Amino acid sequence: MRRSVSLLVLAAAAWAQPGNAINVVNFSGSVHSIMKIDPSGKVLTTTPLAAAFPFCLAVDPSGNVWAGSNGTQVAKLDGAGNLIGTFTVGSFPQGIASDASGNIWVSNRTSNSVMKLDTAGNILTTTPVPTAATPIGITVDQGGNAWVSGFGSAASHNMVKLDNAGNIVGSFNTPSPAGFGFSFPTVGLNGNIWVAHQTRVSLFQINSAGGLVNETPLPGGGLPRGCYADGLNFCWVANQGGSFHKVDQTGTVVLTIPPTGLGTLTSAGVDGYGDVWLFGSRATKFWQVDGTQLTSVVLPASSSAWAGDMTGFHNAGNLNPSGDYDGDAASNLAEITAGTNPMDNTSTPLNPLPIQSGIATAGASVRIGVRHRSDAGLVYVMGASFGTSPGIPVDSRVIPLNVDALLLLSLTTPVIFANFLGVLNGTGDALATINLPAATPVGFSFFVAFVTLDGAAPSGIRRISNALNITVQ
Repeated sequence: MRRSVSLLVLAAAAWAQPGNAINVVNFSGSVHSIMKIDPSGKVLTTTPLAAAFPFCLAVDPSGNVWAGSNGTQVAKLDGAGNLIGTFTVGSFPQGIASDASGNIWVSNRTSNSVMKLDTAGNILTTTPVPTAATPIGITVDQGGNAWVSGFGSAASHNMVKLDNAGNIVGSFNTPSPAGFGFSFPTVGLNGNIWVAHQTRVSLFQINSAGGLVNETPLPGGGLPRGCYADGLNFCWVANQGGSFHKVDQTGTVVLTIPPTGLGTLTSAGVDGYGDVWLFGSRATKFWQVDGTQLTSVVLPASSSAWAGDMTGFHNAGNLNPSGDYDGDAASNLAEITAGTNPMDNTSTPLNPLPIQSGIATAGASVRIGVRHRSDAGLVYVMGASFGTSPGIPVDSRVIPLNVDALLLLSLTTPVIFANFLGVLNGTGDALATINLPAATPVGFSFFVAFVTLDGAAPSGIRRISNALNITVQ
């Protein structure tokens, strides 16, 4: 059952921010372009590209979009969708990822190599990978290491780990029946690597040392491809047969959505509200809690779409309570009071669309991920608000920092917060925890948001995040 947004949620995402829009690759016989789509499904920009482009993409900390290809070059676009340039790399650079410094890592599928480029597109390192590995996907973990997935048709497949200098420092290997191997990996908020294996029809979770955490057989068969971890560290995996799955940190499949007319699925992503997008011949958005379909964007000419870098709990922009962000003749404050989404003109009292939501159980330890790459190294402060009381205005914005004392006193054991004050690591990540007592009542709802601190910014605050609404069930 979908839950509406309460009065507290006034710190909300600006669609113009690169962390809150999604970037979609269109690659087919006749259409080659990158589209930027806001969380409501509105197409913001479309950039045509040459026939070899694009294949997979990454977004660097400055908001530039980098795209791989089926040729010998990668492309760089600015945040407005303007093509900045193309840069020659290896053969079939189909995997691409950005690190916290803005360097771009490329896996060259048919020349069996991995390259690291600087922000200007100059090649810094070139690393050959094992013969016939067919490196297709690449991601960068929280320590700055690149993980490359071997896709080649063989009896054994591997994930290769490279350090920041491009040296091979580890691997994860698994025997399997001959056939295609690992697909496109992603990094979870706990620092582990998630990657689907096509022949085994399973999802692997690997720790940063290359150890197996768990392997999850995926129901229904098919070819699992791209996956993405959301802001509560669930991993969503797209199946080429049209279904998709939500997997928790223990490796348990907690939700499966059967084929729903989405066509061939290629990958998954998460927008700035925490909701998951599935990509194939359409870009379709689902509520992260129960998979309710929220919106769908038709892509041109049966394109094969790919997600960008958009994990989890991103920064927010300004939202004036007396303004009307989505232009539907209802003020932002009026919509929030009614439980509707002030950034989506299709969200009405009869069909309230959530901003960002999650679920928890009494007695659980709720892990909340924070990410803003350009704020790496800054101090962050998180706040929690219980019930539906207003938040505290901060620099014309609102962040929920108040606590309903009566509700807390009604609990036998107090709610315990961990890591609500700290420093974002080198990739702009932090992980906070809320430990809920076993006596927490069903239906108890609370909100969490964070700010990053910067003495040079107005009021000393650089960013205000989306508010994350969590309800106990």
